[in-house]
Amino acid sequence: MTAPAGTPAPAGWRLRPDADTVAVLRSHAIAVGATAAAAGAALAWRFGASPLLPAHLAFAVLGCALSAIDLALHRLPDALTLPAYPVFALLLAYPSVQDPGTAIRALLAAVAAVVFYLAAALLPGGPGLGDVKAAGPVGALLGWTGWHAVIAGTFLAFALTALAGIAQLLARRARGRTRLAFGPSLYAGAVLALLLLGR
Repeated sequence: MTAPAGTPAPAGWRLRPDADTVAVLRSHAIAVGATAAAAGAALAWRFGASPLLPAHLAFAVLGCALSAIDLALHRLPDALTLPAYPVFALLLAYPSVQDPGTAIRALLAAVAAVVFYLAAALLPGGPGLGDVKAAGPVGALLGWTGWHAVIAGTFLAFALTALAGIAQLLARRARGRTRLAFGPSLYAGAVLALLLLGR
């Protein structure tokens, strides 16, 4: 979600990682790597050696890296979210040739995800613009499985964020107006939906 009050947000689109982003990735490299390996292994077990495997593995790495950054800095940097679009377009090129109908659905799901999160970002307490930019590849991979996965992944993202908020309130680590990082829930919800509903 958006950064807490008093935290300056980067102006415009920045395609080079700033020092804070690099520092977070360096200090959490082992945790990010281990979590990405676990998520990638689970997706590989679920889908097998399919043409989508490279995209799923890249998604696991991207999601874990961005989740660590969001938890630490309360932002999803453009340096990772925006290059993900051409990267995933390339990773999905071969599967798209094999199954153009599913590829069209994935493209529509990516657009729908961006539009939905953009609308949600306009609401008080909604996701931040970083989450909007991250939503495209998330929607594409979920859309490849089906619209039911898109709906499930979106529901799980908000449900996991709500659970995280409740846990912090119970632990007295948050107040009613505390902003929560939405990125980890966005990616965790997508991975859960893929594992539960993937074909």
